Amino acid sequence: MPALVVFQRRWRIGSDDLVIPGIIEVILRAGWLGLTLTLFIHHEADTSRCTSGSHLLRLFLIGSMVILGTTLIITVLLVFFSSRGTIMNTAPRKRVSRLLVTRVMFGIPEVAWNVMGSVWILTGQIHCEPDTALPLLMKALVIYTCVAIGLIFIGILLLFDPMKRPSRQGLVEGGALGSHYIQLWENRCRFFCCVRSRDENSSEAFRNVADVFASLFEESDLVASDLAAALVLLRLKRKHEEQREESNRKLNLHLPISRSSTASIGALQDEGGLPYQQSPRPEWMKVGSAYHFMKYALASYGWPWFVYGQFCGACCSLWSHLRCCMCCRSSPEFVMQDNCCLCHTAALKAITNLTEDNITYITFHNKIYEVPFFVAIDDETQNVVVAIRGTLSLHDAITDLNAQSINIEVEGIPEGCVAHKGMVHAARFVLRRLEETRALAEALSARTGYGLVITGHSLGAGTAVVLATLMRPQYPSLKCFAFSPPGGLCSKEFALATQSFVMSVVVGDDLVPRLSMNSLHDLRHKIMCVLDTCRQPKYRVLAQGCWYMLFGISAASLNSANSVESPSLDRPLLDSASNSFTYTSSPSVQESIDDVRVTFSDNGSQRCQVPRHTETPLYLPGRVLYCFPSLPEEEKLDGNAGEWKFIWGEMKEFSEILISPFMLRHHLPQVVVSALRDAAVQASDPS
Repeated sequence: MPALVVFQRRWRIGSDDLVIPGIIEVILRAGWLGLTLTLFIHHEADTSRCTSGSHLLRLFLIGSMVILGTTLIITVLLVFFSSRGTIMNTAPRKRVSRLLVTRVMFGIPEVAWNVMGSVWILTGQIHCEPDTALPLLMKALVIYTCVAIGLIFIGILLLFDPMKRPSRQGLVEGGALGSHYIQLWENRCRFFCCVRSRDENSSEAFRNVADVFASLFEESDLVASDLAAALVLLRLKRKHEEQREESNRKLNLHLPISRSSTASIGALQDEGGLPYQQSPRPEWMKVGSAYHFMKYALASYGWPWFVYGQFCGACCSLWSHLRCCMCCRSSPEFVMQDNCCLCHTAALKAITNLTEDNITYITFHNKIYEVPFFVAIDDETQNVVVAIRGTLSLHDAITDLNAQSINIEVEGIPEGCVAHKGMVHAARFVLRRLEETRALAEALSARTGYGLVITGHSLGAGTAVVLATLMRPQYPSLKCFAFSPPGGLCSKEFALATQSFVMSVVVGDDLVPRLSMNSLHDLRHKIMCVLDTCRQPKYRVLAQGCWYMLFGISAASLNSANSVESPSLDRPLLDSASNSFTYTSSPSVQESIDDVRVTFSDNGSQRCQVPRHTETPLYLPGRVLYCFPSLPEEEKLDGNAGEWKFIWGEMKEFSEILISPFMLRHHLPQVVVSALRDAAVQASDPS
């Protein structure tokens, strides 16, 4: 921090990122120099036995040792200066750029010298007897040369930033920075997704995704290692806060258990408990019902998640439902775009225990804004179920990342409500497909008096909420179960309007229900603050992070986290930068969550600029059931009974991203099923 500038170009590394790679290079070069020197000294007489080119071989070995020794000294100096200072204090590392240029300048003759030696060997200008060690050295030399050139080329491609950053003055005068970044991120997203088509849907989607990324990164000069170090520091601080809260709770037994610094989690509540909700919770919102319909949400994924973690048992369960060689036969009319063995449909049947008579429609068609789903009849609960699949492809990821807000006008919700753009488009696609195929209407007509349940997990949960809102004027008694829905789904008024027909489920430290543009900007603010207050070099922080992953966080590390000063919210983070910026938290009268405000300073004048896409905070929908682990996080969660507890919470409690080793694992559908299984057992037996 900031990114390294060499040859008047910005690179994707910092001046303090060369310590660990430099140490590795020093070790490799020292070994290579020792091997070359040993062979030259002990086998110097063997060079006279070469049938041709003995003088070229001696010249090459002497030149290689000189170049290796010089490069080794420069690399040691590079490691030394790169290890100085802190993440934000770059002054002690001002010589790194010049040393790096010197290292590159010596690298050019080194590559040329090795290429020349390889040519001498491959063309037969140097030929030695096979009973000496020299042929082995020459073969190793050729391999080393090819590997070294390849690594240099790959490193340049990975680290070179083709983006020439406009100056702050250019932004103030012409506003060109935003569009420049959006174009760059659009190209990156297309390259990553291997998408070259320029149809209207994909072009709009990629522009929207690029706009989201640009709004997060255009004003920061962070590199990947800065983010990794910041996450280690944030995790350390949160762990310290949790242990402090646990110590206080042991001293004061009446204090509630806390899994989050932003959510006060009370003791286990029974089904009738209303610790947070001001209005009565609908009778149908039961933990047992959520567990039952989570199986439908899991089934919508097909076979990939079904076989995850239980490959042998899942394959045995699928075998009885498979229909091989369906590409040579006609598929069932209710199945659209499954594979040749109908593996997705087989998994759906195995998970839900449904027969073909109970399945009305299944589609696995998947494009941007177009998600797979199925319609089934659940005779056990007397409901017709529409289950929408979550994220399982790059197309789904692009739909997820279209996180801008879009107006939605439906009967039953206040005017001016907004929701996640990608999921609104996905819900409208599902609604169109239901109307075109009449699958839902036929299922409801086949079971007179049955209710309607819409469910999904992750992306499917967000789509299900919007779909339920669109369909509620036609089906006023429908119910929606949203499992791990995205936190940036709907505006506050929209979320409050869904409390009568939407039940959301959040598990543990799950990242997705806490993920929104506001929480991302809040996390960026915390990252900048924790980097600003860190007094350790980056390589040491990253090494500690690797140690924590392998052996856990020690008490000494937690004590050191307590010694880190807390940054002021309005403190300049880059005092020495010419284009400084600060972060402030401005409380809003109408909202219960503070909005992050970014203030840029230019030539002494300040202006307040709200980050794009954070003008209207977005929240979780409906009533929120929170399942949290009852065991310490160091103990592995394998789905055993009694590992989870539950309470009813509020949407505002999930407005902050929690840095945790389980923030991704708790989002897995199998973990959600396990948590709801435990919660359902406790709800049925409160004792």
